[in-house]
Amino acid sequence: MLQREPDPNGLRSYSRREDTKNFLQELLSSREFQEVSRNTAYFAGNPNERRRILLFGAYGNGNLGDAIQAMSLWRAIKQIRSDVDVWACSQLPCQFPFPFEYVLPSKQIHNPLVLNQFDLMIIGGGGLLSHPHDPLTNEEWQRAVDVPTVILGVGAGGPVVSKSKTLISKAVYVSGRDDPSLTALGRIRNDVRFVPDPVLADTHYYLNSADHRTYHNSPGSRLWIIKNTKGALSTNIMQMIDLEQDKICFVEPFLDFPLLDSYPTARPIYFVDDLLALIDQAMTVISMRYHGCILALLRAKPIVGLFERKSLDLLTRYDLGCFFCNNMTPIPDFASFASAEAKLLSDQDIFRAELTKILALIPVSS
Repeated sequence: MLQREPDPNGLRSYSRREDTKNFLQELLSSREFQEVSRNTAYFAGNPNERRRILLFGAYGNGNLGDAIQAMSLWRAIKQIRSDVDVWACSQLPCQFPFPFEYVLPSKQIHNPLVLNQFDLMIIGGGGLLSHPHDPLTNEEWQRAVDVPTVILGVGAGGPVVSKSKTLISKAVYVSGRDDPSLTALGRIRNDVRFVPDPVLADTHYYLNSADHRTYHNSPGSRLWIIKNTKGALSTNIMQMIDLEQDKICFVEPFLDFPLLDSYPTARPIYFVDDLLALIDQAMTVISMRYHGCILALLRAKPIVGLFERKSLDLLTRYDLGCFFCNNMTPIPDFASFASAEAKLLSDQDIFRAELTKILALIPVSS
């Protein structure tokens, strides 16, 4: 947040405090942070004049699935254009995995003087245009943004798309992650492309069938990735959880901790490697989370998606729509689960090809 290396003396002093809950507020009120947040010359003293890309998404909302998208985009961009600097910004305050020196303070997304210093802004992935995400629906902000903007692989829905019409219309490239998103965005312009979610296209997480055989599976074990949704937790499907045999986890801890009242063995997950370890050890995955479904697909695991329409759209694309359940349908027999490997590889190719086109909009650094 202060755009510098941590001070070891300060950290030692912090660790001895008893009122650590006040630390963040003190940091935000400090003179040093106020000077950093007022400074619009983030890129002064850059002798190489490297091109700069800003990523904006819901990376800091505390949901692990959203948090990892910034790094998935970073990896994909760097594979194509190693000559650019990639920054990230989230309106929401939680930390997310990204090089801290390239994280733009959250309030700066509202500052066009800062945004317009970038060579390109990429908005994505996640459901950024399916639910309101400030400032994307703010008309004044949309008009003030003068940096070339890309909307990449987002989820989109009618009401939010309508409020973001100016942004969508002036973007140099627009894409959605599924058919409903393409339909919603297509009401604004006729050149909308399909691009999968950045995590779905991240080869860093991908295991092919041969790789998967090297991982240990617990015979018959099921992993449930659940969320704190009152209606869903009272359904018949959730009564199928075996508290003694099944593994249970949740990936948005600050919202999901009440789950422990009903599922005391559930495990909070803060890091993607911990979630991947649970997925790799399981025979099957049953997920209420969209990115839980994505990571299970990438790890070649039989997956059932629960309740959310976006998970149904995801599984339908890979001819696995029958492995989506709401309270009206039972958990299907995993014996009929077919690998989505070929289609996943095809969509990864689509992502790289479309991202290559996008990055060609930026001249090579001198």
